[in-house]
Amino acid sequence: MLHKKYAPQSLSEMVFANSAAETRVTALANAQLSSNFVLLYGPNGTGKSTAARLIVNTLTSGNFEIEKKSVGELLKLNDLHGYLKQQHFTSSTIYKSKYILKYEEFDNAKGDLYKLWTAIDDIDEDITLIATTNEPLDIHKSLRSRFYKLEMNPISAHQFLPRAMHILKSEGYSLDSNEVLTALKTRQYEMDLRAYFQVLEELILLEKMKSKKLSNEVADLDSTLLATTKE
Repeated sequence: MLHKKYAPQSLSEMVFANSAAETRVTALANAQLSSNFVLLYGPNGTGKSTAARLIVNTLTSGNFEIEKKSVGELLKLNDLHGYLKQQHFTSSTIYKSKYILKYEEFDNAKGDLYKLWTAIDDIDEDITLIATTNEPLDIHKSLRSRFYKLEMNPISAHQFLPRAMHILKSEGYSLDSNEVLTALKTRQYEMDLRAYFQVLEELILLEKMKSKKLSNEVADLDSTLLATTKE
């Protein structure tokens, strides 16, 4: 699937809705903005998860350990403070890496989230928590205020067009940019990057069908010419 094959591997490959979001994501990734708690929010398909992944990758130069337990599992621990402290020690001392807590759809996290914040504060270590959400207001205000909040807005068809043309070219197809833009605009109302990738897959399928039809027509013509020659 194209959206997996061409998932951005660097910030330069990301498509942003505006320069403000691009500047802030880049600044967080390069430690120019310092915050141990980052919340990326916005509708589905705006690149929140990708931005979170790339912030972590860039910030740590790929040298990190992601906490495997869910928020719910962490909150059930009898000694959350001790667990986080041990995890941080293991990551930083044994693996020489940064300890990261990264959670998708953080608004769905249930339980006494204050317990998690209190444990992180008490440890007084460099622990980073990066979360994404579609519904930031569903996170309690007192917790929401602890985050550095970064809004990810929907991407327009025009903004996605350069990336679309790059992907099509990489796949071996040279299409008119105006035709591609027109096709992308048919799904712009969904405000979801995945819809744009589906458009590209459909365009490629159409090109394959055209190519196959042309090949069949050429084959039929060759057969006709051959039969005529024999006569």
